[in-house]
Amino acid sequence: MRGRHCPFLNRNDARCGEHFRVDQLRHAFTHCFNAYERCPSYRQLLSERNESIREAMNDDGHRQPSPTPVVTLTIQGRHAATFRQLRHCGHLPANAA
Repeated sequence: MRGRHCPFLNRNDARCGEHFRVDQLRHAFTHCFNAYERCPSYRQLLSERNESIREAMNDDGHRQPSPTPVVTLTIQGRHAATFRQLRHCGHLPANAA
């Protein structure tokens, strides 16, 4: 099956990371990239995710809104010059970083 791998593979979790050592690669290829449903770590992570989803649901079965939304913004390039131009044009206050 093409592209069949554990959905938790990209998480930074020690339970998964311990299998990505040279002496554990057989487990990684057997479970993480093939039969991940049989992996104890997968079952535990899935259970934790499902519990988290249940906790986030309100009485109507809808996901509760996040109390503080977070927006990540990355500005690349000549940001210092851009900030100076925006400040000069009045789009940013003088004390903006």
